[in-house]
Amino acid sequence: MNILYRGAVVLGSQSLSKTTTANPMADVGVLAVDVLRTKYLTFAAAANTLSVQILGSQDGGLTYPTTVEAAFDVTVAAQVLKTTTTFYTHLKVQVAPKVGGAHGTLTVVFKGSSY
Repeated sequence: MNILYRGAVVLGSQSLSKTTTANPMADVGVLAVDVLRTKYLTFAAAANTLSVQILGSQDGGLTYPTTVEAAFDVTVAAQVLKTTTTFYTHLKVQVAPKVGGAHGTLTVVFKGSSY
């Protein structure tokens, strides 16, 4: 993750990408967000509609018991923005095909700030 310090403000950014190969939810990646107050995640799908969920950890990424965003659809023609200000040490993004066997690629662009 890129972290920039601007006085008392911390800015972070990172990109993740995953092509689905199985039907159950699969991990796209984990984002360390412990120093960031506002977290913005933009999702885009290629090839087919995908189902995405975001899980949260408050124990340093050991477990992900909190569903930050329940499963939502990302269609090929649209971008989806999700925002959270709740404290988490890590966020985990998971993806699955909306329709079994109709695989696609999910791209996640993450931005965050400490304010």
